[in-house]
Amino acid sequence: MGKLDSKTGGIRSPESAQRSPTQTAEERRYRAEENLRTMSRYHEIASDPDALKDVQALATKQMATLANVAKHAGGATTRTGSSPDRRTNTAPPKAAAKSGSGGGGARNMGRASATSKKGK
Repeated sequence: MGKLDSKTGGIRSPESAQRSPTQTAEERRYRAEENLRTMSRYHEIASDPDALKDVQALATKQMATLANVAKHAGGATTRTGSSPDRRTNTAPPKAAAKSGSGGGGARNMGRASATSKKGK
């Protein structure tokens, strides 16, 4: 058994156990390259006043939309009030309550009903 990882509370994670040092170094290099491209793109946008205004307008619009979603979602997650989890009608549907029904329905899927057999 190898050394335990102190960052994960003494448990070696399977992901880190399977990665070689070269894989980890390559992933860090790719992340650094991607971050450099992102920062370069940021400076291009920041130096263009029209592009910066467009980005700020879009960010403002998206923040308003997210605030609206958060406002509605906040009310739906509370335990008080009505929600789909607290259904008042717990009885089975009428079609499923009838036993011996010769009609379609979920129980008879794939089987022909008595009336459809006579017609053929």
